[in-house]
Amino acid sequence: MSYIQGGKFWSSFAAGCISSIASSAWQGGDSTGGVHHRGISGATVLNNGAGTIFFGTISGGAGAALTGGNFWQGAVTGLIVSGLNHVAHMGEQRRSLLSRFKKDSNGKYIVDPFGKPDFSDAGVAKINGAVEGLGEDYALSGKPKVYFDETVDVAYTDPGEVHLNVNKIRNNLHYAATLFHEYRHAWQFLPGLNGLSRYNNWTKKYGGFGANNLKERDAYWYQIQMGAGDYNEGYYRYNSFQKLTNYIKIPY
Repeated sequence: MSYIQGGKFWSSFAAGCISSIASSAWQGGDSTGGVHHRGISGATVLNNGAGTIFFGTISGGAGAALTGGNFWQGAVTGLIVSGLNHVAHMGEQRRSLLSRFKKDSNGKYIVDPFGKPDFSDAGVAKINGAVEGLGEDYALSGKPKVYFDETVDVAYTDPGEVHLNVNKIRNNLHYAATLFHEYRHAWQFLPGLNGLSRYNNWTKKYGGFGANNLKERDAYWYQIQMGAGDYNEGYYRYNSFQKLTNYIKIPY
């Protein structure tokens, strides 16, 4: 576009490339995807969109200037790259949990987000189908059996099993948030690298302490990606487990 408008092709090319790299670096090194089982980017909802745009714009201008082009034309290219590409991806990642609840043709929620949860096999199937991404996670997590009781804190997961405390889950929003978290745990227990589960590989590499804390850090991180960071103190707990495992660098 810059060349057609009379600018220098390679200067604008450099501006776009450098701006994209700089924006990715600002967001944590991953702008479009990751190796997670649903392809959610490693950039979290805590990323700063304004910072990404500013850093991308300045880097675009610098890239143009370093290759003999016009700083301000490069800055415009950087602004477009960082604003329309990187921040757009972040906006998709920041979808609220409420926005994931599907509606019927009349605009009515299939499952009322603020309604009372249906703690039954049929209720699990219904909310899995009524919340975007939840049913897919259920399948990719090995379709764990969901049990309901009053003996656990809020929830816990063993290989192939999810246990929920029916007295601690307030409404369907909380229900969906908890299931996103626990399905993530079920996924961690599935066979992975070298035939071992992700959890077993973490235990082998980091020991029991590291693996258990990493397991929770990963699940709370994923819960946040699904827009459910406000439930079960998601943001606080993620940050706490991140501090406990800050010596571990894992690709999501």
